[in-house]
Amino acid sequence: MAQFFPNIFASTSLKLTGSPSLPSTASHNLHPALGSFSIETAFFEEYVGNTSFPNVLTKNLLENLKSRTGTPAEVRIGGITADSTYWNGSLDVGLFNFIDASGTLHNTTIGPAFWESVKLLPEGTKVTVTLVYPPSTLNSDMLD
Repeated sequence: MAQFFPNIFASTSLKLTGSPSLPSTASHNLHPALGSFSIETAFFEEYVGNTSFPNVLTKNLLENLKSRTGTPAEVRIGGITADSTYWNGSLDVGLFNFIDASGTLHNTTIGPAFWESVKLLPEGTKVTVTLVYPPSTLNSDMLD
């Protein structure tokens, strides 16, 4: 490669000139929660875990972002699977995915324990949840 770029590889050191800091007009400050996430409803427990088996990797990642930025990353629970997510107030697990024999995900059902997984996010995390609320299915159990 040195034969194509002789001036770059001829020197063993590189000397840069200029100010060691950016001028105040170089850029506006970015919101510290810029490193935020959108997680598909159907796979939320895969990423975050549940109270019995929290996902330590995700927990550490989110806690490290919070520690470095001073603000927890914002999390959006939703995506394309939100359109086929249903509520069942008597579901005995947090999340159930109906997947057929070919491996196709048809729908996701969430229950009360789903919100226990949401509580595993770092304290102060802003959460946005995309849920389809047809008027006939919205009930007070979902809002408790």
